[in-house]
Amino acid sequence: MRPTHILLLLLAILLSASLLHSPARAASTGPVYVIDLHGYVWPIQADFVTRNLEEAAKNGASAVILDIDTYGGELDSADVMQKSIFSHEKDFPIVAFVHNKALSSGALVTLSCKYIAMTPAATVGSALPHPGFGNSPDTELLQAIQNRFRSMAEKAGRNPNIAEAMVTAKAAIPSANVKEGEILSLTTKLAQANGYCDVVASDYPEILSFLKLAGSPVETRTMSTGEEMAMVITNPWLTVLLLGIGIALIAMELLTFHTHGLLAIIGGLLLAAVFVAHIVAGAATVTGLLLFLAGVALFFVETHLFPGHGLSAAAGLVLIFAGMFFALGGTHSNAIFSLTGAVLVTFGSLAAFFMYLPRSRVWRKIGQNSQQRASEGYVSSQDYTGYIGATGIAVTLLRPSGTAEVNGERLSVVSEGDFVQPGARVEVTFVAGNRIVVREIDAATGAPPA
Repeated sequence: MRPTHILLLLLAILLSASLLHSPARAASTGPVYVIDLHGYVWPIQADFVTRNLEEAAKNGASAVILDIDTYGGELDSADVMQKSIFSHEKDFPIVAFVHNKALSSGALVTLSCKYIAMTPAATVGSALPHPGFGNSPDTELLQAIQNRFRSMAEKAGRNPNIAEAMVTAKAAIPSANVKEGEILSLTTKLAQANGYCDVVASDYPEILSFLKLAGSPVETRTMSTGEEMAMVITNPWLTVLLLGIGIALIAMELLTFHTHGLLAIIGGLLLAAVFVAHIVAGAATVTGLLLFLAGVALFFVETHLFPGHGLSAAAGLVLIFAGMFFALGGTHSNAIFSLTGAVLVTFGSLAAFFMYLPRSRVWRKIGQNSQQRASEGYVSSQDYTGYIGATGIAVTLLRPSGTAEVNGERLSVVSEGDFVQPGARVEVTFVAGNRIVVREIDAATGAPPA
């Protein structure tokens, strides 16, 4: 073979090797989409990423850069993103750009992409699943997540032991500085050394050069203000805080009646903000909100329309808690954690409120601390003590307040607790100022009914 032929053959081999190890320039001349994935991996993020990947495919994008900076989040949401990424991997190259960190579910999304880019100080990994309430994952769940990470690495031609170690290392991997049983989190340098970083980049132009798309127009997709607010509110800890304060404010209003409904309005708005945020975030449906409103309606029925013996109130309480559970995402989210935390915050707020309030300047302004005692010469506008022991007829339903006729006089009375039907015989048992307390008695015996 002539030297010229040998030289041409070597050049052809080198060119082939170069093409095999570098991404081919996409045939499309469309824009490069940059999709923001910052914050928790949550249903609202999954919907946002899926929607924009579909838009990129529809508009003939040359490539997609998934800009990732997250501590992780829901595994179900990461699954949705992964399926969407896999469904579009033939449409264009997808690059996971780890801007700062891609941990837990964020690592799952990162490994789903064809290429991985990282800033010089980024980290990826630390994907041990957390079932909730500080529990450790059971063996089956741990094995399932390890297998998922392993299969994605094998699909991309990366070292599967490294991916598996991001969940929990089954054996020591000296090249990644991880021992058996440890959870791997790769720095940029370690990721590059172990084949988990295709390009180190500080910004998008460097990634475009790697993709051989330098100069291509870039279109950035970020969430709307409403979606970002929903992301903030659906943070489990903020949800607990807002729920607890909202419920506490409503309880304070019911127990004090000194703010003319202001506390109840503020508390109701906080609860509404939490529920609407979870619906917007895709973590819940309107069903939970409807159940909650139905529970409130049953309380209204019990107190204002058809008073009974607490059945409507009990049913309302059940619906309110069921509604809150489903309005917070039900079994597919941190609903139990949020509700439990909110109850603790509520009781803590109420305890602090009533311990501090009586001594505060605010209470001295809105409350009436002085008392007018009979021993000091004060008497009510009318003395009703003479009615004690007298009997009469309930003119209206006592629920427990109403009107009764005693000694030929119609009086505003309140029963001892039970609801008394109109026409029932009653006896005055106690008088305190203008407050006249009665109880139902048997018309024949004069004793309380059995």
